Amino acid sequence: MIVTNGEIYGAIRPLRELAQKQLPMKQSYQVLRLVKALRDDTAILEQMRTALIDKYGVKNQNGVSEIKPEHANWDAFLTDFNELMGTEVEVDFDPIVLPETVDGEEFKIDAVSLEALEKFIDMDVDKKETKDNDS
Repeated sequence: MIVTNGEIYGAIRPLRELAQKQLPMKQSYQVLRLVKALRDDTAILEQMRTALIDKYGVKNQNGVSEIKPEHANWDAFLTDFNELMGTEVEVDFDPIVLPETVDGEEFKIDAVSLEALEKFIDMDVDKKETKDNDS
């Protein structure tokens, strides 16, 4: 599936949180496979982000480069960072089908995480309900 680096970058935290939940075996396996599928891309993105901060940022009192909106190079940084985030990449994965319940309790996920994971999960509720009703 084609996704942008920005979609990968935005899904990192929610995926890690999802990986910590006690999910049924099938969903845990899907989450783990997706995390592994994105691992190389995430490492490259972090290296590129750090390189951009080093290129456009200024050293703070600890000698670490940082970039802030008030810095002179902010616009140049943002241009390059947005180009990086907009780059499309091919990722081989099966969308995660989130369970409706876990251990008899309704499975819950916050809207912010759901939005960040949208490209990586099967959100076709109608299809899911049809399958459940056909059983």
